[in-house]
Amino acid sequence: MLATDKQINYLQYLADKVERKRKEHPDAFDKVAPPYINWQTERHKGVTITDASIRIDAYRNIIFGMNMSCELLGYPQS
Repeated sequence: MLATDKQINYLQYLADKVERKRKEHPDAFDKVAPPYINWQTERHKGVTITDASIRIDAYRNIIFGMNMSCELLGYPQS
C-alpha cells in the first residue's frame, strides 16, 4: 500500500528541517546529514507505508543527533 499524504507531508517537513540545520551549520553537518530528498517527487516512485514509516524514524534519529551535536558544539537548537 502506498504512503499516505500525511506521511509524505511529514517526511517533507523532516527533510526540510534537516536541510535547514545543515545550511545553518555546514561545517558540522555537511558530511553527516543525508542528501536532500523532495518527498513530493519521491512519492510518485511508489513509496510504501512501511518505507515512509522507516524513513520517518530515521529522520527523527538524525534530528535528535543533530540537536545533540549542536548542544555539544555550543550552537543553538531549533
